[in-house]
Amino acid sequence: MIQSQSSSAASVQGFSVRGAILGLFDALLRWQDRASGRYHLAEMDEHALKDVGLTDADIYKEYSKPVWRR
Repeated sequence: MIQSQSSSAASVQGFSVRGAILGLFDALLRWQDRASGRYHLAEMDEHALKDVGLTDADIYKEYSKPVWRR
């Protein structure tokens, strides 16, 4: 009986602490991945940028975004 009370306290009306923590962890991983990708884009030389069809302005625009924006 005690166990069921503690599990109901951890999830109130569909909200679970475990789900919230997993969602936060997932968001942090996505943000880290975006930051890493943007960093690597910014490190590309002119020849590599030309190969993928990007300009310095494109890279600046992407690199300037906060990590939570796609």
